[in-house]
Amino acid sequence: SYLDNLSEIRSLLEGAMAAKAARNATPEDIAELSAQIEKLEGLVSVPAAYVHEDVAFHDIIMRMSGDRLSKAIIDGVQSEALRTHGYSGRLKVEHVKATHEAHKKIHAAIAAHDPDAAARAMRQHIESSWATRRANRPASR
Repeated sequence: SYLDNLSEIRSLLEGAMAAKAARNATPEDIAELSAQIEKLEGLVSVPAAYVHEDVAFHDIIMRMSGDRLSKAIIDGVQSEALRTHGYSGRLKVEHVKATHEAHKKIHAAIAAHDPDAAARAMRQHIESSWATRRANRPASR
């Protein structure tokens, strides 16, 4: 489906961007990403607030990567996805907890300047998050 393809593109591009972020990360970048992880930690029990800051977490990583073309593609893909019913799904605290654990793995890999682990963690996060949302989508009529 369109949404499956869209999630696949996002996974590939954001995985590559996470790897670039791990290679390029300055101490200031890591401090900013760490502050965002701490902010997210406090919002795990409030899914609606977490989602807003989740986008900021991904934006920080995309900016750290220095890859403006991929960011522009993802921004376009993401805006289309958010307009399409069924992409975001209904977020439950359990899903947010799993998302946060994935974000912590991504953060740790970037902070360790480990591009392979960062790419792998980002791809796994996006793919598993989509699989959860996809499973919870209402059936098409």
